[in-house]
Amino acid sequence: MKEEKPQKKKVYKIDNVVIGSGVNAVMFAYLNNYTLISNEYRQPFRFDYFDAELDLSPFHVPISEKVLQAETGQKRFGISKVNVNKHLLFGLSLAGLNPLSDKVLSMRVDDDILNVVTARKVFSFQYSKLYVFDDANVFGLPDRVGVINEGLFKVIDWINIKSCTTHQYDYLETEDDFVNEIYFYPSDRLDGHHTTIKDIVSVSYLTEKQLKEHEYSDTYAAFKIKDMMKNLGIRGARNGRDMLDKTKYKYYALKIVTDGREIIPLEKALYQDTDTIEFMYDSPEDLINKFSLERESYLYKITRKMDWKEHENRSGRV
Repeated sequence: MKEEKPQKKKVYKIDNVVIGSGVNAVMFAYLNNYTLISNEYRQPFRFDYFDAELDLSPFHVPISEKVLQAETGQKRFGISKVNVNKHLLFGLSLAGLNPLSDKVLSMRVDDDILNVVTARKVFSFQYSKLYVFDDANVFGLPDRVGVINEGLFKVIDWINIKSCTTHQYDYLETEDDFVNEIYFYPSDRLDGHHTTIKDIVSVSYLTEKQLKEHEYSDTYAAFKIKDMMKNLGIRGARNGRDMLDKTKYKYYALKIVTDGREIIPLEKALYQDTDTIEFMYDSPEDLINKFSLERESYLYKITRKMDWKEHENRSGRV
């Protein structure tokens, strides 16, 4: 019986590979026409926005502005980071620069080989330069030399409004880390388009110790938000006319209930660069100022043909 020879493992050769799942990693891969390997599936927070003045024309993103009503007046935001992230990932995929999409489970760096594990198989990439934005699910990296935001977390509390009058507010902010920002948004619990029936999401920045303390729980976040709403004159739903004075209304008690908490680690490890690995710490805003997509690249050409064509050219780079 003829003995079968073991199949030789296929290795894909790629000069520049970007590891990361944040907007900054996606943006860096896009601007430099590099291959992106996402080490975990993670979309930006739904209510994270770019600055309204930030020039996003290099990505053929239309200038967009969102105006929310705050306690002190109108608050201006730029385009949603979720929308930009999806737009850039779509372009990278069309150009063949996002080969594994959201299928990665883990990866290991072995000299100049990056072995990437998915549910079905292991892919091996031989690289010349590796750009690492975050180290989640990545093994074989050099030893850490430090850490920033140690033990710090971004905490997102989703809260449903059960009884509330219609009000003008979309956004509130405080000077506290606990319930630092509050967004009132059209409820996802109802189908269709509606603007008056709202729910709440709050953003806090807490330490690991605070997360274990009851006074920083989602219940206390709801208590704090409820007090803020009362101070703004927001009451519960109407409960008919006052029997003693028909010109006045009666109101139910203001009622909000917690609906889940997300905890996002903000801690980031620091590493020393090697000859073939460069660790990246730039924000999306910094990357826009440092790089621009070459007009000759295939990615640039297909981006020009995508839906988001109407944009204002502020920088002269497009």
